[in-house]
Amino acid sequence: TKNPGESFHAVVPEGVTKLGFRLHAMKSRMLVYTVKSMTWADLVGLRPGDLLVNLQGKRTWGSGLDQKVLVATIRRIRPLEMVFINGTIDDQTEVVAVRIQTAWRAKWARKKFQFLTANATMRVASAAATFKGRAARRATAQALQPVMAAPPSSSGANSHEDDRIAILLEELSLARAELVELKHAQKEVVVHTRQDQHGHREMVGHAEADQPDRFEGSEGRSDPP
Repeated sequence: TKNPGESFHAVVPEGVTKLGFRLHAMKSRMLVYTVKSMTWADLVGLRPGDLLVNLQGKRTWGSGLDQKVLVATIRRIRPLEMVFINGTIDDQTEVVAVRIQTAWRAKWARKKFQFLTANATMRVASAAATFKGRAARRATAQALQPVMAAPPSSSGANSHEDDRIAILLEELSLARAELVELKHAQKEVVVHTRQDQHGHREMVGHAEADQPDRFEGSEGRSDPP
């Protein structure tokens, strides 16, 4: 059982490369942030919330703390002597609060990244569609430009050009006819859809009109067969 506030020594021997714990600086103190199971830190009894107070005979808390030097020392020097103090309930609670806040920030950052990615994808798709629309209109204008600019031929010397103009006009007429048919078909689909949603009574009326001999009277009475 670990007593809060009690100090203990830990030595990292030669050959140990991964210690299995992470430190977090809080208010000029180095707190154990996480501890992985079945590692050196777990075997010596480190727990989240413990304080690292001494490293190789040097104090690790206070305003003069250099985190880069501390991390480099922990990674490179072997054997390595460290002194920890068992964390209190407040220290453990502070570590848990920081971990929750960090997880929330990471989740928010992932959502923001997903939103920005989706927004960028939509903008790229919209730009591509706009470019395709402009390209199609430009190609149509270029195709119709000879038709609009061609002078009328009276002698038949430009028979080849006249044939080309006639083919372009015929294709334009066919395209317009197909467009009109598509619009009519779309209107029919909308009308049928509205009838399917709101025309239950109309369907019943059609059935009565198709079979007038089966129903008599204004109240919907029927004669027995």
